[in-house]
Amino acid sequence: MKSIRGLLFTALLTGLIAAVALTGMSVYLRVLHELDVVFDYQLKEVAYAATMAHPDQLLLPLPSDSASYEREARLAVQIWKGDQLVYASNPKRPIPKQRQGLTTLYLDDRQPVMGWRVYTLYSKDKMIQVSQPLEARREVGIGMAWRSVRPLIVAAGFLVVLVLVSVSYGLRGLKRVASDISSRSATSLDPIEEAGLPREVVPLVHRINDLLNHLGHAFDAQHRFIADAAHELRTPLAVIQLQAQFLERNTDEKERAEAHRQLKGGVRRASHMVGQLLALARLEPEMGGSADEHLSLDDEAGEVVFDLKPLAEANGVNLALDTDTAWMIGDPEALRALIYNLVDNAIRYTPAGGTVAVTVRPSGVNALLQVTDTGPGIPPAERERVFERFYRLPGTSAGGSGLGLAIVKSALDKLNGTIALSAGEHGNGLKVTVSLPRAGEEPTEAPESG
Repeated sequence: MKSIRGLLFTALLTGLIAAVALTGMSVYLRVLHELDVVFDYQLKEVAYAATMAHPDQLLLPLPSDSASYEREARLAVQIWKGDQLVYASNPKRPIPKQRQGLTTLYLDDRQPVMGWRVYTLYSKDKMIQVSQPLEARREVGIGMAWRSVRPLIVAAGFLVVLVLVSVSYGLRGLKRVASDISSRSATSLDPIEEAGLPREVVPLVHRINDLLNHLGHAFDAQHRFIADAAHELRTPLAVIQLQAQFLERNTDEKERAEAHRQLKGGVRRASHMVGQLLALARLEPEMGGSADEHLSLDDEAGEVVFDLKPLAEANGVNLALDTDTAWMIGDPEALRALIYNLVDNAIRYTPAGGTVAVTVRPSGVNALLQVTDTGPGIPPAERERVFERFYRLPGTSAGGSGLGLAIVKSALDKLNGTIALSAGEHGNGLKVTVSLPRAGEEPTEAPESG
């Protein structure tokens, strides 16, 4: 697992080491170059001094500063008259006569490091050569270069500590957020305090707080759903239990037959409610759902009408379908739940001899689904509340769980659609108009409807 602290420290330390190394190398090379210039100048000065002094005077000690420097630099002076060497401060260093000026001389090819830097000066009747070992230059140069670079190394050590402390201090906001989250229980969804956090951490905390807020709403909805479901299922299950006990104790055949019929009806209603609850739970945003597909709204409506035809015939309701081609992209499970519950509700609330009409029409960028019935309708004052879970119109006699339109609303949220309730034809019944985003054209291969 990667560590932000480790990545930052590694990156900064690598950059710091590279910068110190490059700076140190630059200083080192610069010092060596400057020393070469100084040493060459020293050779020239000694040579010019030798032109004006008697050879015996060259044996005298130089002033304190120059003598110390000369001993360290290991200079040697030779004076020639013609082909005769008349003076040599270091007889063990035989330097052949060279041309005028500065020369770098290697007498032994097998040891190229053992060379000399020589300055040759011709003056009237004599030639003066001042030589210096390259090794001496290197020793002096390395010592001075090291003294120049050493402060950089000390500063680098200080900067390493500073980087480590700065990285740790800069990440304290993330550490605080991590500590806050790790100390919470599974039900603690209070927002994380943002005061005092670095600007770079605040967007992350915003997203976490948004997530905690969504989780809080989801938990609240789940708790309400469980409480409502338990409350609504308690009554039908209690009725079923009483009917089963009555059926068990009763010996009269007619009464037993009636009790058996009522028991079957109670089981059917309870099963319907459980199915509606499961459908509603599957449509919750937290449950995800199936992937969006290219769907034919008219085909889906036709399949639902076909499935509910027996229920309409059993209730004496005429179920009609009139569609045009309309394609859309969405969740197939949500679309089927939407159409099924609208048509199922219309059939259940339409009295015998009435009509339920289902139409599908494309309309600009939308596809319109309309379900119109000749039932009692919904008063305008109640049209907002009917989408609440388990809400049923006062005085209604039709069987139902009060979840049909709540499922429709959840499905619409998934499909990004809108719904409008109005009076039906001639002010009677109810017309439900659903508007859904329409796809541009039919796919190459039409998907199979579920």
